Amino acid sequence: MNNEMSDMSDKQDEFFNLLKRTYEKGMSEKEITVERLLEDLKIDIRRVIAK
Repeated sequence: MNNEMSDMSDKQDEFFNLLKRTYEKGMSEKEITVERLLEDLKIDIRRVIAK
């Protein structure tokens, strides 16, 4: 049970970091679109889930 909780916590931390990076990318890159940000985020989330 502790291992499952630890895995969930790690994935939540990584998800938060993905959101933070996506936000920062959106704020720093003036030419990027919301659609492109969402597509990049989806790809990153799939990568995290596949681990």
